[in-house]
Amino acid sequence: MKTQINDQIKNRLINTVQTDFDAENVLLNQPANISKKQKTQILKNIILTERDYEVLKFILDMKFSSIHEVNEKYFKSSNSICSEVRNSYALKRMAQLEKDGLLKSTKAFDATKRLYFVTQKAYEILTQIYPDQNLIRPIRNIDGRTVVHDYYLLRLRLKFESEFKIKSWISDRRLKVENGLYSRLGEGNTPDAIYQDHLYQSFAFELEISVKAKSRYQDKIKKYVQIIREHRNSLEVFKKVHYIVFSDVAYKHLVEYTNLYKDFFKIEMATTYNLENGVFV
Repeated sequence: MKTQINDQIKNRLINTVQTDFDAENVLLNQPANISKKQKTQILKNIILTERDYEVLKFILDMKFSSIHEVNEKYFKSSNSICSEVRNSYALKRMAQLEKDGLLKSTKAFDATKRLYFVTQKAYEILTQIYPDQNLIRPIRNIDGRTVVHDYYLLRLRLKFESEFKIKSWISDRRLKVENGLYSRLGEGNTPDAIYQDHLYQSFAFELEISVKAKSRYQDKIKKYVQIIREHRNSLEVFKKVHYIVFSDVAYKHLVEYTNLYKDFFKIEMATTYNLENGVFV
């Protein structure tokens, strides 16, 4: 059920973030003889839209995002005539959110891509708008040790949503703040996500961009099998683990170690999803 936004909260969150599209919609409802000064005042009092809140929540959930992902998920239009306009709109909106202190950005991947992440100010606004949701705290900066993995994870989520029509995505960040079943996997073993496919079947998802120690694969597979078997009759627990890997070595290890439990695991190479150059797109 979508959270209702209280008018009093809305009034407290008035800010200077706006776009030309917002301005046009607001001014259409004003008297024809409105003065230039009044128009300027209206533009200064535009509040964040529901889509802005969703964009901020999405970025918070995934650690960061580039313009490309935000445009694809929230501004993409099936009308080819409007595609260039929509891309420009997304770019302008992100710049305005950053100017207003709701986002920060930094260059990554040899300065080929700018990545945006949520600020504490935005987090505090979101906790007021969604008081019933256990929101994750924002990152302070982007971790260079995991940025490639995290960006490919972001790209895969959008691919799953757009091409395979998955029904939900629970990020590892959300899983880590919830005490429950997945904490049994141990420190550092939380899946990268839990998602439901178009048939509402739940999967634990793992993305491997490098080769790990054999013992780590074996230990994690054992824990996954234990959880699946113990909760085979539960509709709320995943029934399969989906691995996507970049390394042939990792692929061979996983296929070997899951051979006795083929019904519980799906192992794929990243080449299946055309991700080789995805970081630099």
